[in-house]
Amino acid sequence: MSLSRYALYVTLPSEIPLAGFGASALGYECETGNVVAQTVPSGLDPAAVAAATAAPSRYGFHATIVAPFRLAPGSTRGELISALRSFGAACKPCPVGWLRVALLSRFIALVPVAPTPAISTLAADTLAAFDAFRAPPSTDDRERRIAAGLSARQLALLDRWGYPYVHEEFRFHMTLAGPLRAADCERWLAAYQTAFAPLAHHALVVDALSLLCQEEPDSHFRLVERQPLSG
Repeated sequence: MSLSRYALYVTLPSEIPLAGFGASALGYECETGNVVAQTVPSGLDPAAVAAATAAPSRYGFHATIVAPFRLAPGSTRGELISALRSFGAACKPCPVGWLRVALLSRFIALVPVAPTPAISTLAADTLAAFDAFRAPPSTDDRERRIAAGLSARQLALLDRWGYPYVHEEFRFHMTLAGPLRAADCERWLAAYQTAFAPLAHHALVVDALSLLCQEEPDSHFRLVERQPLSG
């Protein structure tokens, strides 16, 4: 079985200022696969920031629509790409609006200022449309998720969809750092809020879905194709 994993994310073209902010926050640019100079928010220790972004940087700056999965037996990468093109051609862009820096559990992330039902609908529709391409999670993956702490509903979603944070548990977010020590959360939140302030009034529109691939378990995800939502 291939070790490669695929994911359907919202990523942004590198020329968009928000994309540059996210890539520099993580020190990695998933469109090119390049390591980039990491920007450290004022008042934070560079070594601590590097440590707190080591895990999120492997995924690149993104919002999850369909979480990483291995291809189901009989499915191919080419078929997945073809399905993405057809799906994107039938979907409309989704306005997300302004973003803010928030604390999600012990993670620093960008989240919408206002509710975004359109993106939640897109996520649910994408999940259903690509479910046939997804191999079930391994026993180890399932146990790792359970060990992190799941509600009964989240466990049911994990067993049905391979990921516990879908449907009513879905929340659009773009991770910048974490997990953090509880004692550091508020200080880091303030630092990232200050760093993001120049972009706070740049409205986001999700006008494409991106297919990313992780070739090996410890490698970084890299963009395969960004499909415009042109329906």
